[in-house]
Amino acid sequence: MKRSGPLLLALLCACGWFLINLLYLSHYLDLDIVKYYHDQAAGRLLHPHHLLFSLQGYLAVELARLLGYTGHAMFVLQMVVLIWSSVLVALIFLGFFRLCQRLLPAFLLTALVFFSHGVWSYATLNDTPLIPALLALLTLLFGLNNANTAQRRTAGGNIRSGLAIATLHTLAVGFHQTMLLLLPGLVLILYFPPPGQNRNRGHRLLLPGSYILFTFFMVSILYAGSGLLSGLDFEKRTPFPGIPAGLNFFEWVLVYGHWDRSVGWGTFERYDITFRIASGAAGMLLSRSSFPALTAKPLSTWLQEVPDLGSLLVLLYLGSLLFSIVFLLLRGREAFAPLAGTLLWLVSASTLASWWEPEHYEHWFAAFMASVALLSLCLRFWGRLLWPVLPLLLFFVLSMASWNFQSTIKPRNQSVVFGYWEDLYDMGNYTNIWNHIYRRPLPVQSGSGNQSARRAERRERLQKLLENEGLRDFHAKYRKELEQVEAAIERTEKRNPD
Repeated sequence: MKRSGPLLLALLCACGWFLINLLYLSHYLDLDIVKYYHDQAAGRLLHPHHLLFSLQGYLAVELARLLGYTGHAMFVLQMVVLIWSSVLVALIFLGFFRLCQRLLPAFLLTALVFFSHGVWSYATLNDTPLIPALLALLTLLFGLNNANTAQRRTAGGNIRSGLAIATLHTLAVGFHQTMLLLLPGLVLILYFPPPGQNRNRGHRLLLPGSYILFTFFMVSILYAGSGLLSGLDFEKRTPFPGIPAGLNFFEWVLVYGHWDRSVGWGTFERYDITFRIASGAAGMLLSRSSFPALTAKPLSTWLQEVPDLGSLLVLLYLGSLLFSIVFLLLRGREAFAPLAGTLLWLVSASTLASWWEPEHYEHWFAAFMASVALLSLCLRFWGRLLWPVLPLLLFFVLSMASWNFQSTIKPRNQSVVFGYWEDLYDMGNYTNIWNHIYRRPLPVQSGSGNQSARRAERRERLQKLLENEGLRDFHAKYRKELEQVEAAIERTEKRNPD
C-alpha cells in the first residue's frame, strides 16, 4: 500500500470531523462548562487537576482578540477543543492503521471512538474530559506499535521512542491527572517483548525505563513550574461547591472519599450502584434517550426485557469486548503483554469511575478508550478471519452514530440546552452566549421532566449539602471566591466587550 494512502485518509478524517461539528456546534451548558469559562475569563488558569485546559483557552481567547476577533469568547473556547479533536482523529486513525495494518478496520475503529456519545457530545464543549482521554489513547497506540518494533531499533532509537511516548503521556496528564492510571499498563506492554524478540535484559529495559524516567521528570517539571507561576497557590481558581482546594488530584480524592453521597450532584442516589455504573458506562457509548429502558427501570428489569435497539447495541458491544478478551487470552504469549497492559488500564479506569460518580458518563472516557484498544488488538490478531466481522462493525458504528446524532447532537445544535445545574445560574444571561455567535435568538431547552419539581428537589438537596457539617467552611469560602470571580469577569468583559 502506498504511503500516501493512510496519510490522505487521515487528513480527510480530520477535515470531515471538523466540518461536521462546526455545522452542528453544540449549545449545551452546565456548571462545569460555565465554571471553566469563568476560570478562563478571569485569568484563573492553573487548576491542579487539569493544569493545561484553562491555560490554553485563555491564550486562545487572547490571541483571537489580538487578531481582531470581537465575538463571544465561548466560541473560541469551543473551537480550541474541536481543533484538538480534529488533529487527534487523524493521529488516532494512523495509530489504528499501524496496529492493524489495514485501512478499513482502522477507519471503523476511529469512527467507533469519535461517533460514540461521549466523544461526539463533547467535541465542541468547553470541558475537560475529551482531550486527555484521546491523548491517552494515542499514547497507548503509540506504545503498542513501538513495543512491536523495539527489537529492530538501536539503543538510542529506543530511548528516543521512550521520550516520544513520555511526551504524549505527559501532555495527557497535563490535561487531567487521572491519565496517570495508564502508566502501569503501558510499562507492562513496553517491558515484555513479543515472542521471537529475544532482547537481553539491558536492552529490554531501555524503552520502558526511558519512558518512566522521562514521564516522571516532565510531569514533575510541569507541576513545579505551575506552582511557581501561581505563586505556589493552587487555590486561585473558581471553587466547586463543597470541594476544597487541593494541591493534587490524589489529595482531592481523599476528601472526596468522605463525601456524603446522599446529597450528591445528580438524581441517581435513589438507584443502586449497579444501575449507576450501567447507566454511566452505557452513556459513554449511546445517548441515554436512545435506550429509555436502561434509564427508567432497575437494571434487573432491563436485563430481562431488552426492548430496543439501543440496549441491544450496548449488549453487543459488551459481548464483543468479552469475546476479544477471551480470544486474546487464547493467543497465549503472543498477545500477553498487550492484553495485560490494556486490561490493567481498563480495570483501573473503571474502578475509579465506579467509585467516583458512576452515573455520569464523562467519568468513563478513559475506560471506553481502553475498551476500544482491546477491540483493536483483537482485530489485529485475527488476520484473514477479519473480513467477515467488518460488516457487523460497520452496522454498529452507523447505528450508534445515527442514535447519537438524532438524540443529542442535533437537538443541542438547534436550541440552548442546560444541564442539571441550571437552577444555580441565570439562564437568560447565559443564553446570550450563543446569541452572540449566530446573531439571532436561540430557543432555550432545559433538562427533561417537570422543571419546577426538579428545581425544588435540587434546592432541597443543595440545602442539605450546605448544612453538611464537614463542608460548611468550604461553602463559606466558595461564596467569597465566587464573588471575586464574578467581579473579575465583569472587568474582563468591560475591557473586551463581546
